[in-house]
Parts: sequence; structure tokens; C-alpha cells
Amino acid sequence: MGLEIQQDVDTRNAMRPAIPQFGFEYAFEMVGDEKSFAVHLHAYKVHKLVTFTLAEAHIEIQDANSKTFHATVGLNDEGACMLYVDGQERLSWHVRKMALDHLLFGIV
Repeated sequence: MGLEIQQDVDTRNAMRPAIPQFGFEYAFEMVGDEKSFAVHLHAYKVHKLVTFTLAEAHIEIQDANSKTFHATVGLNDEGACMLYVDGQERLSWHVRKMALDHLLFGIV
């Protein structure tokens, strides 16, 4: 999931206008014990982040509004590896959207 998130950040940065007065930066970096990473938004008077932390049985995600949710990994009935949020089967892109949409598109 980390590589996919890095690609999401790179794609969003490529869409950003190159206007000096309108500047923000998304930084993908490891945090602390390397079981966590964050995506940061740095803009004029706006500093937000989304964190992803690997726990024993789930991935804990705190979005830009400080709302936390958990994603667990499992196999569905077809044998595909899936993520589950609140008992609902989710593809990786959907969990990334849940975590990053507001940070990447809704704050500035």
C-alpha cells in the first residue's frame, strides 16, 4: 500500500499549479519505528497529515481530520487478498481514497 500511496502523492503533485503564491508539498516519509508513515500537506498556514501505522492485527489510519479507522487484511470468498474496514470488503484504492481524499483535494 505504501508504494501506491507514494504514486498517489506524485500524481497529485503533478496536478498542482506552479504558482508561487499557491504552494503546498506532500511528503511521504517514514515515521519513528518504521511501522508508521505519513503523508503531509504543507501550504500557507495549513499543515495537515494522514498517518498509517502497522499494528498487530490491522493498519491504523488517522485522516487529515484526526478521524481514525482500521483496515485489516484477509482473503475473500474468491481467494483474493482484500482490505476490510468496518467489516466491509475494500480494494486498496478505496481505502487510500478514504484516507487521503480530503488531504489531497479538499483542504486548500
